[in-house]
Amino acid sequence: MNYQSVTSSPEFNGLPINNGNGQYSCFEMILEKVHERLNWMTNKHCRVLFIRFDLRFPRDHKTHGNNDEISHFFKIMKDNARSAGCEFHFVWVREQKDSDTPHYHCVVLLNGSRVQNYRAFLGEVQRVWGMVLRCFDSTGLVWTCEQDYNGNQVENGILIERPKQNVHGEFFLEQNNLYNETLRACFYWSSYLAKTSQKDNTPFGIRRFNASQLRHSL
Repeated sequence: MNYQSVTSSPEFNGLPINNGNGQYSCFEMILEKVHERLNWMTNKHCRVLFIRFDLRFPRDHKTHGNNDEISHFFKIMKDNARSAGCEFHFVWVREQKDSDTPHYHCVVLLNGSRVQNYRAFLGEVQRVWGMVLRCFDSTGLVWTCEQDYNGNQVENGILIERPKQNVHGEFFLEQNNLYNETLRACFYWSSYLAKTSQKDNTPFGIRRFNASQLRHSL
């Protein structure tokens, strides 16, 4: 798949895309990275915890300019998850509009049988991001994506759960429908990361996005 290939379609691999009713284009490569990791985790685990968050820099922070901070952040988070015996996958994208520094949109997928408290996980995100930036107070640097831009409540920490093995008939259908609806909702929300806008300011040779390596998972 071409790195620059884009789509304005309402779907990708049969899953819905947030394309603003056709107003926005999305990078297919980023959609593919999200899709691969959703498939990987839901095929391996009966429960997968989906979490969205954004990371920003302090106003006067001097970045390295080459994604060193976000790479360091996810290395720590991945190592911590491995130490806890919890499979962990992620996708992040870099964007920059009018600010002197970029910001990052992130999706994380965890083994939902090991981690259920997404707020505790987001607390760890704030702690580690502050440590990476050597920032005493990281308040406001982590957007937990629990509200939309109008202040309305948004569900985060979404549990994607396959039907239980011992259910049949209408109970199986009900649980399977919920599983598919939840999976589609998570992909739709994740597709925001793939939008083409605000990624053109990325310097030449610097990654616009990155994702965890599937072959190195637990």
